[in-house]
Amino acid sequence: MRSAVIVFPASNCDRDAKVALEAMTGKTPHMVWHQDSELPAVDLVVLPGGFSYGDYLRCGAIASRSPIMRAVIDAAAKGVPVFGVCNGFQALIKLGLVPYGRIVEPSAELPTLTFNEIGRHQSRIVRTRVASALSPW
Repeated sequence: MRSAVIVFPASNCDRDAKVALEAMTGKTPHMVWHQDSELPAVDLVVLPGGFSYGDYLRCGAIASRSPIMRAVIDAAAKGVPVFGVCNGFQALIKLGLVPYGRIVEPSAELPTLTFNEIGRHQSRIVRTRVASALSPW
């Protein structure tokens, strides 16, 4: 599997994604700078998290407007899976790729990630269920 990890300034999980992909696939992923405008031919794109500026600056929203995101959207439209982690997932939400599958204009009606009701991190085991098996994951 050929993969690409998108690298944003001040993110710290891009290397973790690279190491994990190497371990899973046996191939070194392409590390693609967010200011680039083209992706190499890949079977998977990863948008990592770990933006050191913190969520309060809306890093995912800012990252969603980086030049490389047009190529990410084009790849997704061709069926290439795109995996967003943490702020990377937030970027997919702000682009509209999740849930619409395409870039949408920013508006107040767009889905967003927000604070939970208790206003602090929660770490606990939760029950989940598979709602659909129609996914590459």
